[in-house]
Amino acid sequence: HHSHGVENVLSVINLCLATGNIGRRGAGPNTITGQGNGQGGREHGQKCDQLPGQRHIEDPAAREYVAKVWGVKPESLPHAGYSAVEIIEAIHRGEIRGLLSICFNPLVSLPDAGYVREALENVPGVHSAQVAYPQGTAEVQADAGVSFAALAAAVAGAGYAATDAAADAVRAVLQP
Repeated sequence: HHSHGVENVLSVINLCLATGNIGRRGAGPNTITGQGNGQGGREHGQKCDQLPGQRHIEDPAAREYVAKVWGVKPESLPHAGYSAVEIIEAIHRGEIRGLLSICFNPLVSLPDAGYVREALENVPGVHSAQVAYPQGTAEVQADAGVSFAALAAAVAGAGYAATDAAADAVRAVLQP
């Protein structure tokens, strides 16, 4: 979401270092991420090339460990999938004919919005579940498929972790 993201992050880190706001409780840089709790999702293995705990999905030792924790055979675990950008490229190649986008806004988050829009407008089955912000991707997908309103934490409750390891709990307020 930033045209100069690397520079922005380096500036925040440098500011923390220059002011001594690092390495102590309540201080330090926070993640600058586009989607809510993106860091936490990645920590839980919701990235196409990772297992929980930021373990690489193709690392035999990581696969063995996670399989043991889950009580499954390592060979039953999936292998690396497409990244978000690779999914858009695969749609253009005709390899992907359906897409369910859950709390992700590729039209806003990915580079080359025109290329992304073209893919989303031309994939035959495209659906969206967005939380609170029905702009961008959800608008394109509403024309092509079905958009679902997602209430996320309001229904299920949730936990969120910050970079300083502080955790917050959100209690459910609605019955599904």
